[in-house]
Amino acid sequence: MRKIILASHGDLSRGMMDTIEMIAGNQGEGLIHYRLGYGDIASDYSSRLEQEIKAQPENEFIICTDLAGASVNSAMLPLTRQPNVQLFAGMNVAMILEILLSYPNRLSRQDVESIIEISRQSIQSVRIQEVGKFEMEEF
Repeated sequence: MRKIILASHGDLSRGMMDTIEMIAGNQGEGLIHYRLGYGDIASDYSSRLEQEIKAQPENEFIICTDLAGASVNSAMLPLTRQPNVQLFAGMNVAMILEILLSYPNRLSRQDVESIIEISRQSIQSVRIQEVGKFEMEEF
């Protein structure tokens, strides 16, 4: 079994989960979110999560955080000492959907690199381009 944990400052993780489930359907207990609010301590959550991870070595835990090096990501980093944990920073919808829909088995290092590349490709600047002026031919 796999658990994907979306972890963020504020309600980003809840909104991300909402969006994912709108696109991919309800994921049940396989997709959960953690929200760090004002006054919360991220390491309190990561300590509880560590107990769950150690108790379920057969399960894969994929943790996706909002910002590399920020408090949520830093609190989750020690969990990567466990062989059944993968940590991503800079989560986006494309990343989560890719993990859910394209990688049903435990992630390999090559899978991780592919997921990161797809996540990067989903970040683009988009805008409407004006098409040159049309000239009418006279007949």
